Amino acid sequence: MPVATGQHDAAHRRGLHGLVLLAPLPLRLAATTRGTAGTAERTLCATTGTRAAGTSAEAGTTAEAAATTGTAGAATATGTTGTAREAAAATAARTAGEAAATGTTATGTAGTTAGTGTTDGATGDTPARDADPEAAHVVVSGVLDRVQAHLADDSTARTPLVVLTRGATGPLGGRPQPADLGAAAVWGMLRAAQLEHPDRFVLLDTEGPDPDGLGDALADLLATGEPQAALRGGVLYAPRLTRPSPTTAATAPATAARSAGPFGPSDGTVLLSGGGALAAVLARHLVAAHGVRHLLVLSRRGADAPGIPELTADLAETGAELSAVSCDVADRQALSAALAAVPERHPLRAVVHTAGVLDDGLLDGLTAERMSAVLRPKLDAARHLDQLTRGADLSAFVVFSSAAGVLGSPGQASYSAANAALDALTAERRRLGLPGLSLAWGPWERVGGMTAELGGAERRRIDRRGARGLVDEEAMALLDTVCAVDADPPGDGSPVVLAHLDLTVRGDGPVHPMLRSLVRRGPAATTGAKGTPTAAAALRNRLDAADAEEHELVLRELVLAQAAEVLGHTDSGALSATVPFLSVGFDSLTAVELRNRLAAVTGLRLRPSAVFDSGTPAALAARLATEARTEDTPRPETAPATGAAPGADTADTDPVSVLFRRACALGRIDEGIALLKHASALRPSFHSGGDLAAAGTGPRLLRLNERADAPVLVCFGSVVALGGAHQYARFASRFRDRYAVAALDAPGFTPEEELPADMPALLDFQATTLLRELPGRTLVLAGSSSGGTLAHGVAAALEQRGGGPAAVVLLDTYLSDNQGITQFNDVLLGGMFAREDRAAPMDGTRLTAMGGYFRLLDDWNPPEVRAPLLLVRASTPLGRPSAEAGDWRSSWAGADAVVDVPGDHFSIMEQHVATTGDAVADWLGTTLRTSDDL
Repeated sequence: MPVATGQHDAAHRRGLHGLVLLAPLPLRLAATTRGTAGTAERTLCATTGTRAAGTSAEAGTTAEAAATTGTAGAATATGTTGTAREAAAATAARTAGEAAATGTTATGTAGTTAGTGTTDGATGDTPARDADPEAAHVVVSGVLDRVQAHLADDSTARTPLVVLTRGATGPLGGRPQPADLGAAAVWGMLRAAQLEHPDRFVLLDTEGPDPDGLGDALADLLATGEPQAALRGGVLYAPRLTRPSPTTAATAPATAARSAGPFGPSDGTVLLSGGGALAAVLARHLVAAHGVRHLLVLSRRGADAPGIPELTADLAETGAELSAVSCDVADRQALSAALAAVPERHPLRAVVHTAGVLDDGLLDGLTAERMSAVLRPKLDAARHLDQLTRGADLSAFVVFSSAAGVLGSPGQASYSAANAALDALTAERRRLGLPGLSLAWGPWERVGGMTAELGGAERRRIDRRGARGLVDEEAMALLDTVCAVDADPPGDGSPVVLAHLDLTVRGDGPVHPMLRSLVRRGPAATTGAKGTPTAAAALRNRLDAADAEEHELVLRELVLAQAAEVLGHTDSGALSATVPFLSVGFDSLTAVELRNRLAAVTGLRLRPSAVFDSGTPAALAARLATEARTEDTPRPETAPATGAAPGADTADTDPVSVLFRRACALGRIDEGIALLKHASALRPSFHSGGDLAAAGTGPRLLRLNERADAPVLVCFGSVVALGGAHQYARFASRFRDRYAVAALDAPGFTPEEELPADMPALLDFQATTLLRELPGRTLVLAGSSSGGTLAHGVAAALEQRGGGPAAVVLLDTYLSDNQGITQFNDVLLGGMFAREDRAAPMDGTRLTAMGGYFRLLDDWNPPEVRAPLLLVRASTPLGRPSAEAGDWRSSWAGADAVVDVPGDHFSIMEQHVATTGDAVADWLGTTLRTSDDL
């Protein structure tokens, strides 16, 4: 099977020093040797797109399929297959739904198919499949469920999941076909997933419901090690970004003439969707550089958006008119009304869609609701603009997409999905002969809008990926270049990637597959067939030459070096082997990045939670040494996957864990919680917190940030199975320049720790710990969810001893019997299970600890505290609230201030943690200045 590289063209443009303009253009290159199927590991296949019922003749396997749209069907494949190629062929006639394969396989099976549906479409002027954007939501949600199940299954840790799609990417040498927005969104989501979980997912896009040679193509794709490919006319194409040749010509159908300029004649109206700082920069540039005189800005806040009055006045002085209208562009009816109000004397001539939202979070914790919240303002709004302006004589239809949709972005799977679908929508317009240009922007230097919540760690992470932020002037110059009247847009409608990329290779680190045509390594930097860095071989040589004692020292050096690079340090000496990862600024994203780096070099399969499970670089090095010894020891196929965290191997056999998970799966959540409460009563307990603190056998205060001259913000870990100091990693980073930050876990969540016999024992222990560890310091006690109850209780205990904190902060905290939160118990537990891989294993110890605290909190009423108290509340419920349950928002007797922040119970401490932290910081800034304690 020939394998060609579909190259995406790119080049420096005049006057743009050091900037790389990437314009995707597929090119067919030389064929490569087909890999042998016998070397392929077991492969699972998931499909998007409904296939008609059919029969596969290969290997005598029949696959009966139910043709469905947007729903799951069912199919069963039976027969005997002999190779991975035959197993892959058995999936060629597949279906939307779940397929169970039976029979015998020699080198693997391809028996699990999860799909969500689209209908078949023809080429030509046939509308895009899934023309309704809601259908894209259904598709990507269904695949998200399947992908998360794959990640949660330890038995597939070494098994890549191949996701088959149709219409997700451009023609790549074949004839144009209708775009499938849902399949494109799946590609964007999985591009991020491939960065978070290397080697776990492979993407393959096909041309039709039953493409010829699919079985061979799957085997060949796995042999090449390419993470993404498209099968066109029997040829595999792998995407690449390269500089375009000056002679590159557009091959798309001719669009409307743009004789008056890229954004139409000056008497026409240009629509900008989305407000904020970006809209202001763009509006000023369109007026100054392109002579636009009539602008319509659509945003949720309209004329009340920050800066709009000043912008309107400034543009009026230049003779331009700006109308700002309050309109949710994702609301088709509202958008239709706004378009109908465009005056006939200034008809609509151009659309520039910039609206969008971010919702950062690892794939494991995403939900369908969170995914839809990001798709809606980006994809749904663009689709409505596309459909409602079909009758207008547009000179330009430009969408502001993101390089995240093309390259993927770890921690931004929903944003990557939305932008990839947006790119597909623009390609569909080009296929139909309509104007359409998708600008996939890299990061901007500007702080505002969607980048307002990026902290220093997030910005350093972007810098490490080699994409320096564009300043406004550079971005607008790039816009002018690609939108110029004489510019040739990509012929297949592919997005133009606009970014300032650093294409140098630091050391022998991995190179993103799509950048391999741009990056050139030095003579000393070589890679294996699959791009495996030579560091792996060098490490193996060092380990082979070392004795058992030196093994751990070599691995400790590796951990420190990789951790330093992840945090942006140039010297590994900046870190200590015994200082916790949380204390030096690691959060969930950087922890996963470190895990991936270590896995790439060592070849070990490590759980996403491996970094936080270990705690310190020294402990992580010891863990690697243990895993390496286990890896070298033959074991039966039924043994647990390597790299599993302590407790994870026994989670499926731990009686308490098994029974609780089963109760939750059956919807008998109350019975499951009752089980944990009863089991907790059998665990050893302590009655004197002071004695426990003196013995030093309880949790230690973890210092996340030290400032000797500042108050100490003490964060209390919540008392659920996944609670702990790690939940404050991102929150603490918002206060590093103003406060010292520490975290204190509740005892009982590790096997060697006892549970408190009652609440006084717990509060005595934690109050004693603070007085011993932070003598004379000004304290602010804070807690998220149930951690807030401990913060309040410890504040009261300290006040009873004659002291007390300067302030108390409760982050969406409820009393245990508040139906406002208990009505969402199923969502709360689902969120915990989804986050298990990147937090801590929900084993019997942690589950019974949670049950024990639930039992204690059932009968506890918070005493009054004198300290000022802030209650921060989520503004979005976890589900549809029940009228019988009363107000779903948290409430707390004695709160001096209540602040509502964006997000739900989980997300206020995850993707919305920046606004949450800012709300707390603002209140503390006022409260501590007036406090008598200072």
